[in-house]
Amino acid sequence: MEHRLKKFDSNGSHLKTIGTYGDGKDQFNEPYGILIQPEEGFFVVERYNYRLQFFDAGGVSRVWIGTRGIDLEDRLAQVYDTEPKLFPRPVFEFQTSLARDSRGSYYLADSGNHYIQVFNINNLIE
Repeated sequence: MEHRLKKFDSNGSHLKTIGTYGDGKDQFNEPYGILIQPEEGFFVVERYNYRLQFFDAGGVSRVWIGTRGIDLEDRLAQVYDTEPKLFPRPVFEFQTSLARDSRGSYYLADSGNHYIQVFNINNLIE
């Protein structure tokens, strides 16, 4: 696996390559999905970095969110009426794809946690 993104024009000519293997800025560990927002940039769903990495329209990494975790902590907190504090939010476990609705909410398919996480990205990165 190359752990990078490649951009091509409509004729199939290579325009740009982004990324290398790793867990830092402009690096990927199994990029799995992408959500392109032409005027704003794009998100890359990284399956084994357990995060979403946001790039501006020029392909520059701006921010990432997420860490590895499972919702078991939240379930136990509900059972014992305590606050979940082990993992910073949001936590992902083998996320696969991302979509956005017209109101700016994002929907992340998280196969390891067996649900769709719904969030507003502005609340997470501000």
